[in-house]
Amino acid sequence: MLGIRRGFVGNEVLVISWFLVSFYVGLVDSIPVLSSYTRQTLSTFDFTVENQPQNLAGVDICISRAKSVLESRWESPIPVNVLLQFTNENILGFGLFTSSYKVNDVMYPVAAAEAISGQNLNDVSSPDVVVTLGIQNNWHADPNSPPNTQGSVDLLTVILHEVVHGLFMSGWIDIVDDEAIFDSGRDLFEPLAFDYFLGSKSKECLITGVYGLNPDYSVPNREAALAYTDPGDVVFMYLSQDGTKIQTQPLYSSANYERYESLYHSPLHRSGQNTPAQLMVPEIPARFYAHDLDPSLLEIQNAILRGPAAIPNRACPPRTFDADAPLPPQNVEESEPMIGSVTQQTFIIIVSSILGVVLAISIVGIVIW
Repeated sequence: MLGIRRGFVGNEVLVISWFLVSFYVGLVDSIPVLSSYTRQTLSTFDFTVENQPQNLAGVDICISRAKSVLESRWESPIPVNVLLQFTNENILGFGLFTSSYKVNDVMYPVAAAEAISGQNLNDVSSPDVVVTLGIQNNWHADPNSPPNTQGSVDLLTVILHEVVHGLFMSGWIDIVDDEAIFDSGRDLFEPLAFDYFLGSKSKECLITGVYGLNPDYSVPNREAALAYTDPGDVVFMYLSQDGTKIQTQPLYSSANYERYESLYHSPLHRSGQNTPAQLMVPEIPARFYAHDLDPSLLEIQNAILRGPAAIPNRACPPRTFDADAPLPPQNVEESEPMIGSVTQQTFIIIVSSILGVVLAISIVGIVIW
């Protein structure tokens, strides 16, 4: 989902409104709970292109290369359908999943849910991922050479980036008035799978824990907002393959939260001879290119595809990030109602016992009589 916000040009509000309408329609009304499935095969990716600009040569070869990369990385027995569409809107690009399903009570984008469950969950001809690109960009559409022209944007990089958002690197966190909410775009207030893995590097725990033992994610949470906007502290936290230790991968976080950009991207690009180009940086500048999923991103993907079992059992308790934060309602111990000098529950037990004895005596008396 969620495109490259810094790459947006012009009227962002119009573009985001279009995105939200598309996303709302895509969510299913009935969400099945599925069982886990052991993945054994690599998936196939089928691309459909709409509104392809006639003056942009090289789109087909970029799609072919994207297919090769994704089919070598995404483990699933179910094919993934991608709709790639070009628009006249002033955007760079954005990608989204078209529906979501629960696997063991955790909500996943459709392609990830299908990979984990081993089942096809939507219509076999329906797109699982939609990628939208702006026609007006100065696209570099040759995957065999770097984009050296000033102002050119690498088409293959953007396609891969947006497909990854639609596959798994998306979430529903928003921050409004300095409070965190989980906003799916309709009456569904709960984290998406990726959101459950968001942890604090300094506190070594998962941030959703501040909502308490029986969380109500529809209630705005100021403490969670503090954690999600701590620059450099938010990480993707997951269990190792054997389940014996907790591992982390860095994510992009900013004090100025930007929905669809913060948290759901890798940190800003670090260049270096031994540093692979990071596909999921929050900004894809001109002449930047990344034609594969980097090792950190593959770790995140593989943790997502292992299902809820990869989520560590290490929740941040309420007041981890703010000692003065109000406790969630379920964490406040309420005194049990009293009747006289005994609790209501004890009173009910005593009365029930007395009534039972009286009833037994009455029955015995009737029998003897």
